[in-house]
Amino acid sequence: VIGDTTPLNNESTINQLITGSFDPNLKTETHGGILTNEQILDGEYLNYVIYFQNTGTDTAFRVVIRDTLNNSLDWKSFEMINTSHLSTLSISDSNKLEWKFDPIILPDSNHNEIESHGFVAFKIKPKSNMSAGNLITNKASIYFDFNLPIETNNNSTFISTENFICPGSNTYFPSNYPGNHTYQWQVNNGDGFYNINNN
Repeated sequence: VIGDTTPLNNESTINQLITGSFDPNLKTETHGGILTNEQILDGEYLNYVIYFQNTGTDTAFRVVIRDTLNNSLDWKSFEMINTSHLSTLSISDSNKLEWKFDPIILPDSNHNEIESHGFVAFKIKPKSNMSAGNLITNKASIYFDFNLPIETNNNSTFISTENFICPGSNTYFPSNYPGNHTYQWQVNNGDGFYNINNN
């Protein structure tokens, strides 16, 4: 762009985990589940989006989203990015977030699929003392009118020492991922992407 004084900010990268059939009420983060120690030291933000959709049988007049932030996050670095509809945000105990869309007049997906969606987006930094092997997990609760809450997925970001781009074809990944999980790495050895399972 002619006259652009800051050309370095004209590009953005999102590493998003893609899955099949999903609940439209979910929480995502743009690093695709992995953040490196180097990114933390560089002051990188975690960028969260909470999506919601009225899949009921009539218009929702009020939506409330509650999200208790993980203790591994630096609550003082919290910044709002955007919301799909006019809302109010309240923060209590430094880490309890509540967005109220009241009124929202959100049509149900049977009558107007396109307009039945909404979201909130915010960013926050992990605490600087996070180290490789740590896991930041978080989920939100979404209330449509006076119904019981719908819980989103449990979003996880694993703190790693590296970004797992491999220069060679013989690669070994020791995993410090906590808990009993099934996982799959996808690596690029220079000839294309290959899957590595945990067997």
